[in-house]
Amino acid sequence: HPITAVLEIDRQPSDTTVPEFTTAVFLCEATDPLGGTLAYQWQQLVQGVWVDLTDGVEGVAGAQSQGLNINLVDFDVWDGERVRCAATNSVATVYSNSAELTVETESIRMVSEAGTYLVDEPATANIIDERSTGP
Repeated sequence: HPITAVLEIDRQPSDTTVPEFTTAVFLCEATDPLGGTLAYQWQQLVQGVWVDLTDGVEGVAGAQSQGLNINLVDFDVWDGERVRCAATNSVATVYSNSAELTVETESIRMVSEAGTYLVDEPATANIIDERSTGP
């Protein structure tokens, strides 16, 4: 009986949290027991289906490498999204665990005569009345 070598993911991508408009980085490393060259392809879970990512779309760079960068991360596009890596050698493809991207937005503080408004994404306003209530 021949011994079958198993293609393995050695480094799994991790859940990542980044501020909006910065770069998110996911890493994946695999070992080819046959000593060959591995091909990598990052994927995104879209409505229950894994779809290949493409460089240049929604900030993606390195879609076919060990390191996926998502540049200028947009909260509306990426918050809560999941990615995974497919590694392929001459005989098989293996998939990494999925990792979730969390994008943090900063509150924008606006000051007006009526008080201070905290504006969060999506545009909701909370009014904090800083006027005194004395006679």
